[in-house]
Amino acid sequence: MEFSFTFTIRDDSGKVMTYEEFRAEKKERIRTIMERLEDLQSEVQDLIAEEDEFRDKLPGGSATEDLMDDSEEIGGNLEDAFNLMDESLDALREIH
Repeated sequence: MEFSFTFTIRDDSGKVMTYEEFRAEKKERIRTIMERLEDLQSEVQDLIAEEDEFRDKLPGGSATEDLMDDSEEIGGNLEDAFNLMDESLDALREIH
């Protein structure tokens, strides 16, 4: 005699699906989130490049020292955000 089990799940809307369908739906949603996060990460990377270019164009001297400091802080924060997005993508890839 052979037994098999099929798990069904009812979502919030009342839709009933198998566990495999449930997992496939979640993986698709995760894939979509990953794509959106990659797009946002690309935008942050563009902002980092723009900030670097801004700093490169600043003339030297004490008159621009505050601008340089602000730009370096902004660039560092953007890099932190980029790296956190990268960590998030890694975590999502482990699920997907």
